[in-house]
Amino acid sequence: MIYFWYFDLGNVLLLFDHHRACRQLAQVFHQAGAATDAEAIWQLLFASGLERQYEMGQISTAELYERLCSSLNARPPLEQLLEAASDIFQPNHSVIALARRLHQQGHRTGVLSNTNDAHWRWVQRRFPHLPGYFQRHVLSFRAGALKPQEAIFHLAIRQAEVPAEEIFFVDDTPANVAAARALGIDAVLYQSAEALAEELRRRMEV
Repeated sequence: MIYFWYFDLGNVLLLFDHHRACRQLAQVFHQAGAATDAEAIWQLLFASGLERQYEMGQISTAELYERLCSSLNARPPLEQLLEAASDIFQPNHSVIALARRLHQQGHRTGVLSNTNDAHWRWVQRRFPHLPGYFQRHVLSFRAGALKPQEAIFHLAIRQAEVPAEEIFFVDDTPANVAAARALGIDAVLYQSAEALAEELRRRMEV
């Protein structure tokens, strides 16, 4: 029997595009006088591991801003930069509807996501009802660990307050699903809203 339902955020509840972030950041820095492009932003932010550090909470938003400005020798307004980096999400309405239905039926639900401070703040502002569908928010930048690391799953289990085998988890990355299953969590790979709805229905019939 499942007593807690975890959903991944990116490409499950919300669709996103990191390359769009790079294009938008390049435009903001270009307007501030930097000679850069989307590929250079990708190398600086993603290929270097800087974005990973930010998602793990190893550096703050202010520290990330200072590193980017120093590397590109330009200083656009912080809020403009955060908007460019974060305006990359589109709601996956069918999956959100499933999560909302679980919440309305009284099931205990949570978000289990690799995300950063800027993105989570943007999601809360742009989709203010979404976080309220979930009792627990297990987020990498707060946890200090990224899926598929075991630490974030152990935290999710503690937050759920039920044994691992009583937790359902859906994620779009095979490695994350495998890591969750290794700890006893009933995890499935996200393929479509229709397939996810069937997975939920089957478990509720047990």
